Amino acid sequence: MTTTLAPPASQASALDTLDDNLLDACHPVDSNGFMANWWRHLAPKFNIRQSHGDWVLLHQEKVKGLITFKELRLTGWNYGWSQELTKKKLADFKTITQQTKWDYAALLCAESKDIQAVEQSFRDLGLPTLVQPHTAYAMVDLSQGFETYLKGLSANDRRNFRTKLKKAAKLNPQFIDLPSNSPENVDDFFQRFFPPHIAYWDQKTGHSYLNDPRERDFILSWAKTLQQSGNLLLQALHYNGEEATLNMNIVVDNTLYWPLVINTGRYNDYFPGIVNLYLMFELAAQRGIQTINLAPGAYQYKKQAASYLDPIHKLMVFNPASLTGRAYHQYLKQKVQAAQSQAAKV
Repeated sequence: MTTTLAPPASQASALDTLDDNLLDACHPVDSNGFMANWWRHLAPKFNIRQSHGDWVLLHQEKVKGLITFKELRLTGWNYGWSQELTKKKLADFKTITQQTKWDYAALLCAESKDIQAVEQSFRDLGLPTLVQPHTAYAMVDLSQGFETYLKGLSANDRRNFRTKLKKAAKLNPQFIDLPSNSPENVDDFFQRFFPPHIAYWDQKTGHSYLNDPRERDFILSWAKTLQQSGNLLLQALHYNGEEATLNMNIVVDNTLYWPLVINTGRYNDYFPGIVNLYLMFELAAQRGIQTINLAPGAYQYKKQAASYLDPIHKLMVFNPASLTGRAYHQYLKQKVQAAQSQAAKV
């Protein structure tokens, strides 16, 4: 059954709960390698007016371009993963807010990282804040093994998986690791990955962000950085010896992150997406992985596969010296209160 993590109680001052340093091999989308590639390939896409440390000042047009907000964000915000707030990042925030005019700041916080402490660290600076629901991580608990994980699912979800796996068995499904020990192997993988990913999302939504060569260059460069550090794991589900799905995974200690996957378009009547998911879990458990993070997103298949959800919230911090910042704070606060009132009536 899917449950929601309760935020841990804060037992220390807000600042004491922040890490002094963020190791390159912890949260993969908060690592030095990610940041370096983001600046190299993606930063030119955005209207960045100023930066200091990991903070960037953006000019964001809203209300059909009638209003321009001066927004502070942490590097890499556009990928939707939660962002750790360290003592250094908080110090950099103080510096950039003293150097430039700003209306508000925004960052994404996972509930399991004690968002109350993060929020309090900004309140201690005398800044008003607002927390909004954003999305969630779907988390898979493999600490007791794959079979124990399956028993934790609903009877309907277990039956659904086994029915689809039984049908797929006609095609001799095999879930395997792909070579990722050289930049050339990484190049080869993404030459096969990008075309079906672009085709699928172009058809589904009319647009694939990977149509932008800067996005493709970023992912390829980041993957090679992960390959060099030994954190990259490329995998595929094969039906009858042909690739049905392709997965880019990141392994850090005993946690596997699943940022990118695509069905190649082959054998879609045999549920390659679902079969890929559960065979990936089984192989991960065999290699000692205890937790799988299925990445941000509210897709139903992720919720059904998850052992629990770790909510991600958007923390807004407003500049009380900015008329625009104060007005935006009041607008969002009223919007949140109205949503809470409506939810209470349901």
